[in-house]
Amino acid sequence: MHYLKYRWDEDRGDEYAGWGGSWWYFEIGDDGSPSRQVEEYDGGVRLRYSHEHREDRFGGLGYGHESEMDRSADAVLSAEEFDVVWRRCPWHNDPA
Repeated sequence: MHYLKYRWDEDRGDEYAGWGGSWWYFEIGDDGSPSRQVEEYDGGVRLRYSHEHREDRFGGLGYGHESEMDRSADAVLSAEEFDVVWRRCPWHNDPA
């Protein structure tokens, strides 16, 4: 597994565009596809997805191979750094 961080300064372009830009965090599995994902928006909204919670009304876990991403990551993270972000609460899309 490895861990990547991306910045998007553009808004989503949908009904949630007011959330602003965002940081996206990915845990990439050995097969090259995302296994966990966190989205943190400038407006304070936080979303997370995994194989246990693949999608909801806000979006979903990325699919495809890491090589298909449209640009290089802004940072490579350690597993510990990703887990800190993964455990941070509250979640706007908490399935509980």
